[in-house]
Amino acid sequence: MRPLVAILIWIVLLGGLSSYMNARQTVSAPAALKVETDQGDYRVVVTTSFVAQRDSYAPNTEDDPGNALVLKLNGHEILTLKDSTTAGRPITVDKIKSVLIGPNEFLLEVNPPHKAVQTAGAVRVQLYRFHTELMDRTFWGDPGSRLLSTFKIEV
Repeated sequence: MRPLVAILIWIVLLGGLSSYMNARQTVSAPAALKVETDQGDYRVVVTTSFVAQRDSYAPNTEDDPGNALVLKLNGHEILTLKDSTTAGRPITVDKIKSVLIGPNEFLLEVNPPHKAVQTAGAVRVQLYRFHTELMDRTFWGDPGSRLLSTFKIEV
């Protein structure tokens, strides 16, 4: 009797599963998104309140070489500094071509010096289009830790 009940349960489970798989709707692929790049003259200015240094504890790999400062726009690196920077000196990136019409996302990674364990640091990021300021934001990092921040802007 038990083997018949076990066989009946398997038939019900497999039959229910197969009927569900045959009855559900097939999902078609979504239409391709149309992505347009803005042809404006964009410029980013990054200013740190501390000396950004390469992370000496980071493994020297291609994925994470421990750069001093990295700024990405929509996944594309627009600024990478491997060596240390000077505190208070603006770093300018001109003629940025990867700005999309619509939402854009920036990723900012800055490594503070290891000696600044007890001092909080700030990084100011400014975005200009044809010498008109679109965005001015300041990001604060915890003392001694890597500053990692994302921010979005609509163009």
